[in-house]
Amino acid sequence: MLYREICPDCGKAITAQRMDDEMIICECGYTFSQSRIDAVKETNKKTSYTIIFTGLFLVTAFIHTAKWGGDAVKVTPLEMSRVLGTISSTQALHLAEISLEKGYFHQAIQMFELFLKNNPDDLAVNEKMALLLYQTEQFKESLPYFNTFKSLGGETKETLYSYGKALTHNENFTDAEDVFLSLVRAYPDVYQVTVVQALVNLYVEQDKLTEANKFMSTLVRRGYEIPSHLIEQRQHIKSLMNKKS
Repeated sequence: MLYREICPDCGKAITAQRMDDEMIICECGYTFSQSRIDAVKETNKKTSYTIIFTGLFLVTAFIHTAKWGGDAVKVTPLEMSRVLGTISSTQALHLAEISLEKGYFHQAIQMFELFLKNNPDDLAVNEKMALLLYQTEQFKESLPYFNTFKSLGGETKETLYSYGKALTHNENFTDAEDVFLSLVRAYPDVYQVTVVQALVNLYVEQDKLTEANKFMSTLVRRGYEIPSHLIEQRQHIKSLMNKKS
C-alpha cells in the first residue's frame, strides 16, 4: 500500500478519492499509473533477491574458504562434482585424501567408499579405510576392509595390530588371537611390546590362563628383555592359576 498512498514526487499522502485501478493523481499534479507502480515493485523485488543471493554466496564462499583454507581452490570443483553426483572415482579419492588430512573423517569415509565401489581390490585404500574406521571407533565397520587388506597380502605391522584390536573389540577372539600370533611369529627376533600385551590381555579376558602362561614362557626362553610390567603380569597369572587349582 505504500506506493498507492504516498506521492513519489511531493511525498504527501494521496486520498482514496484520487485513486482508481489505472491512474493515481496527487494534489501537486503528479500523475502515475498502476502499471508503473507494479514495475517499480518488480524491480525492487529483483534487487532484493540479488542482494540476498549475493549475501548467501559471499557467506558460503567465506565458510568454504574457512573450512578448506589453502586447499579451497582445488577442492571447489571436487565439492561441486560431489554435490551434483558427477564425481569420478579419481576425484573421490582426491577429495577423501584432502578430507582426511583436514580431519573431516565422515566425508573422507564417504569418498573412500565411493572410490572402493569401483576399485574394491585397491590394497592401499582398503588399508586407509580400515584404519580410519578403527581410529573413529567404528570397529565392526572396519573389519571388511581389514579382511580385504589382509587377503590382498597386506603386511604392515601397525595395520595388522589394529586389525587384531578391532577383532577384539568386536569379540572375535579366535581371529584376534590368530592375528596377534601371526605377528609374533613373523618377527621372532623382535619383542613387540604392544602385540604381546594385547595377546596376553586377550587370553586373560577369556580366562585362558594356561595359554597366557605358556605364551609368556616362550618369550622368556627366547631371551627377550621382558618389560617389568609383563613380568608382574605373568606372576599375577600364575597366582590366579594357583587359586583355581
